[in-house]
Amino acid sequence: MKPGGTARTNCKYWQVRSRQPMFDGKTLKHLKPNEVEDYRAAIERGRQLKHIDRQIQKLQQQLAQLTPTTDSLRVASESSSAAYKPPHQIPILPSGDLQQAIEEQPLNQLKFTNLAEQERLVKELLANSQALRASLRQAVAFGKKLGARNIDLRKGL
Repeated sequence: MKPGGTARTNCKYWQVRSRQPMFDGKTLKHLKPNEVEDYRAAIERGRQLKHIDRQIQKLQQQLAQLTPTTDSLRVASESSSAAYKPPHQIPILPSGDLQQAIEEQPLNQLKFTNLAEQERLVKELLANSQALRASLRQAVAFGKKLGARNIDLRKGL
């Protein structure tokens, strides 16, 4: 979105371009001064949504990479031990001893807790993106409604 002008006049007007057609199959729309802020906000929400989608995609790729390793570790641990082993619990230690406890812990259990943390982050990110998508849908619907009213008012004059 940027101000545009013609070679014949010194008038500046705002216009917005898009790759996909916006209204009436057109990719360019000239804006009135009161529409500029609404379009800026919509463009910013779109950028945020794109950023969130990229984060989700990266986290899903990491999750897909870590899932086979945890599955193979789980199968190996189940097949190697016939007797029951109580689950490993990390003791609550002061912050200085915490690093030593993590270093003493086997690597496969660190990956598993890391995977659980990543799964929690992915779920949280998905919930946030769904909420953002819902608000964007409402904003788009409201914008279309206002656009339709504007067209109706023009036809009425």
